[in-house]
Amino acid sequence: VSPDERYIVFRSDRSGTNSVWRIDIDGSNPKQLVAGADKPGSFSPDGGEIIFLRNLNKQTVWKVSIEGGEPVQLTDKQSTSPRFSPDGKQFVCLLFDDAEGGPKIAIFPSTGGSPIKTFPAPKTIGTSLRWTPDGQSIAYADSKGGVGNIWTQPVGGGTPKQLTNFTSELIY
Repeated sequence: VSPDERYIVFRSDRSGTNSVWRIDIDGSNPKQLVAGADKPGSFSPDGGEIIFLRNLNKQTVWKVSIEGGEPVQLTDKQSTSPRFSPDGKQFVCLLFDDAEGGPKIAIFPSTGGSPIKTFPAPKTIGTSLRWTPDGQSIAYADSKGGVGNIWTQPVGGGTPKQLTNFTSELIY
């Protein structure tokens, strides 16, 4: 749902291929925004753009205006879980760089290009990344030892901090 609660963005194959669609909050006025897209990730804070995943030989991050138009590719390496920062100037995603091995938590400018910062991600990281409301950390679930707990990685650097101390079950 858009920040102004005007639109819902979703994935559908109603056109014959997975595509990103927008409808008004009341379910009227469906509009296909992007054909051949895997799934929407998040709205920009002003609601003017959505960030989404597209799989063209590998899954990468793209963005498009909420009005539609030509999508813009933001990453060129295998990526998932994109989320705009609270101020809309950056986005975070999980980045998989075969040359360096393992996933990384990567922060990019919202215009794309090279990562501004990367952090090692635990091998047991979940697929959902979220910015903390103040934009100072990235929250994620880690299922180390078969138990899910929430951790934060400060965007300024430093050691990740465990926020929960659950002793059983996983977080999805």
